[in-house]
Amino acid sequence: MKPELIEPSSLNETDLSKCVELVARGGAVRPDDAARGFQNAQLIGLFRAANQVIAVGALKNPYLNYRKGVFEKAQASEKFDDYQFEVGYFATAPEFQGKKLAKHILSAIVSTFNDSPMFATTGSAAMEHLLSEKGFRRDGLPYPPRVGNADLSLLIRKPIL
Repeated sequence: MKPELIEPSSLNETDLSKCVELVARGGAVRPDDAARGFQNAQLIGLFRAANQVIAVGALKNPYLNYRKGVFEKAQASEKFDDYQFEVGYFATAPEFQGKKLAKHILSAIVSTFNDSPMFATTGSAAMEHLLSEKGFRRDGLPYPPRVGNADLSLLIRKPIL
């Protein structure tokens, strides 16, 4: 099973709205932040059913101040400026959960950008497990989120050469 990998410019308004809706439903990201993040992403992975987006994930291009803030809040041992990309905005429609769609999207994104250092933040044990399967490891300490209730952990992945 392979996800569709697209550039943000290929995402039409209907698909963008569905991606934002899926991500915002999780309660950890504000809809306006997700919309801007998707539009500024490096790559978006998604699955469709009946021409509707049912699962999504992205390789984000986070702003410098955001990256700096994440690494500082986590008290990371790594330097934020070594990590340009962030993996995030993973969400699956409830009726399609349990089908490992996020795993397939993450695998496709990581393999496409295998030579690039990347990071992720998550408050989800399930997502942390998926990330660890792809070579991500925790760096620093959990810290309180801006949105949502679960403390966030910073995970980093260096290129596998």
